[in-house]
Amino acid sequence: MLLECVPTYTNAVASFNAAYAGMLRSYAALLRHRGSTAEADRALADAETLAAAVGGLYAGDGRWKVRHTDRTETIGHCLDFGLVSAALHADLDERVRGEMVSFVTERLLSGDWMRALAADDPIAPHSDRPDHGAAGAFGAWPGVTAYGLAKLGRRDLALGVLRATPRAASGALWGQAMELFDGGRRARVAERGTANRDSIAGAATAEAVLAGLFGVEPGFESLSAVRSTTVDVPDIGRLTGLNLAPSGVVGAPPPAALPR
Repeated sequence: MLLECVPTYTNAVASFNAAYAGMLRSYAALLRHRGSTAEADRALADAETLAAAVGGLYAGDGRWKVRHTDRTETIGHCLDFGLVSAALHADLDERVRGEMVSFVTERLLSGDWMRALAADDPIAPHSDRPDHGAAGAFGAWPGVTAYGLAKLGRRDLALGVLRATPRAASGALWGQAMELFDGGRRARVAERGTANRDSIAGAATAEAVLAGLFGVEPGFESLSAVRSTTVDVPDIGRLTGLNLAPSGVVGAPPPAALPR
């Protein structure tokens, strides 16, 4: 079971396969940067095949299919939204993007926090834990969701999530499991089951701010890019002091040799 408290989340799922496709593309960019063109082409071809297969799991209305050996089910979970948006946003057409955004805003976001699993999902009655189920969300999920919203072109909604979730802090930091109460309007560190009270998973919001809102995503794809030390985003703000020297310029460390 990939999510320990969602019993149907097994076998072929959209989330991790989308991430694998994204990592293959990143690896292909590294290979190309190193001059290994043939290997880069093979990695990229594999990534495109996998990305197309993930697209085939879309179930409509912002939800995704889970494909088992003998059947297919549909699920509405923030992990599918977050990882597909992060890795494959450029592969999605406007209709799918819009449906995914509507699903998050209408089914997952709740008060100052969110649900990991849609409350109307068929498996929700059997997955009501407040980390990965319908009763609340793990500390990383708001940041992952905000990042996904930004990648789908809705920085305004991402900013709204990032501004709201600090109000859900219970006792200081977010807990590993934050449960919704008061009709879903408020959140607190889960008082049932087991949850630590200071989960570092909230650091996912840093990626949502740096990469989602400001678009600063240093990676293999940008090894040779010349990037500014300051990023201005209208209606968001200014990010300064960036140290993103491209590979191969004076002062940049030499690339490490790839293992053979």
